[in-house]
Amino acid sequence: LLAGAAFALLAAAPQLHAQAANSPAAPAPAADAASGQLEEITVTAQRREEKLQNVPISIVALSTKELTDRQINQVEDLATTIPSVHIVPQNGTPGIAQVEIRGVTGNNIDPEVDSPVAIYIDGVYIARSTGVAFDLAALERVEVLRGPQGTLFGRNAEAGAISFITKGPSGDYDGRLETTLGDYNLRRVKGVLDLPVTEQLALRFSALHTERDGYIRNTTPGIVVDLPQPFGPQTSTDTLGGDNESGAMLAARWTGDNLVIDYKFDYT
Repeated sequence: LLAGAAFALLAAAPQLHAQAANSPAAPAPAADAASGQLEEITVTAQRREEKLQNVPISIVALSTKELTDRQINQVEDLATTIPSVHIVPQNGTPGIAQVEIRGVTGNNIDPEVDSPVAIYIDGVYIARSTGVAFDLAALERVEVLRGPQGTLFGRNAEAGAISFITKGPSGDYDGRLETTLGDYNLRRVKGVLDLPVTEQLALRFSALHTERDGYIRNTTPGIVVDLPQPFGPQTSTDTLGGDNESGAMLAARWTGDNLVIDYKFDYT
């Protein structure tokens, strides 16, 4: 197919050139359409901005469009997209994610045990697997680096690293509200608001809320278990595997003559 396409372009080139010479007013083709090049993706896998094709690492980078098209909103969703990556909730503790890259996993919730997969949000290392199964309200890009990454990401990246990059303010007025409905009574609402406060200061607010009933029927509902504080009495539900999460993010950017300051606060 590639050879046939190349031949067709070469055969048509003289005719296109002649048509342009005889018709001065003929519009020039768009650069992207004429070149046929793939979309250029910039990554920071080596702690600096580089083109994805120039990075000598086994890396998968998902852009904003790909994240939206594949409905990736949390860590667990990456397992359905990236080869050799396996992510499941820890048994009995859905907020703890068990992350595995190329068969290497910690599989341990002990706070004294480091995970072999390093997870970062905007360059900030998430030291423990507790609470890693979170939703992110404003994702710009996700980079998954497979294989040992200790040179640039430290000692806790024997299996690889997963880096989440969130969106900053655009500097323009923009607002968007998305709703999603699905099976098992899925309800998801996401809102984004961009505000240029001044010529130098811009803000971005993002919020996400997800609710979904469990997909496993509990044969012993209504059992009360008295757990120590701060948990207290817990009653078993009718279904298991449900979801009820909220996430919010505030991003601020101040731009000076020779200085740019970014501040981000996120809560799940």
